[in-house]
Order: sequence, then structure tokens, then C-alpha cells
Amino acid sequence: MSSTLIDVRAVISCSGRIRRIKSTVSGIQSSFRTTKGRIDDSIMDAELASTLSQINNQLGSLNSGLIRLAQTIEKGADAYVTADGTIRAWGMQISRQQLSDKFI
Repeated sequence: MSSTLIDVRAVISCSGRIRRIKSTVSGIQSSFRTTKGRIDDSIMDAELASTLSQINNQLGSLNSGLIRLAQTIEKGADAYVTADGTIRAWGMQISRQQLSDKFI
């Protein structure tokens, strides 16, 4: 029987790194909104306002995507651990059954 081993801790650490990146992006978005709010209305034309809003929206989308990615990684790691445990248990049951069949 072949097996594929995944370093679950390494996978989960990727999720932590993604969450730190998300935190950095959130900080950038917050600073961006603050900076945008400080721009004098007399120099803010509609095109610039639209561009700045699009940038803010893109940063928000990036944040959401990073959270979804981190959650997917965590759920995948949990599912792997569960499946691996189940398969190992089945393997032990099969081995025990084969041993008992030899002695019957």
C-alpha cells in the first residue's frame, strides 16, 4: 500500500503566514483610506476619486481572498489528518483480520 505524507504543521504554518500577509494588507488599506481622506477636495476630481476607490476595493478583495485561502488550507489540513487517521485505522483492522484468519 502506498502512502502520501503531508507535513501538516508546515501546511498550517502557511496559513499563519497568509494571515500575517492579510494583516499587512489590512494595514495598507487602512493607511490608504486615511491618506485618501486627507486629500483636499479642491484637487480631488472624479477620475482620481474613482481610481482611489477602485484601489481601496481591490485591497478589500485581496483581504477577502487571503482569508478564504487561509481557511481552505486549514480545512484541507484538518481533512487530511482525519482521513489519514481513518485509513490507518482501517489498515490496522485489515492487518488484524488477516492475522486472525491465518490462525483459524
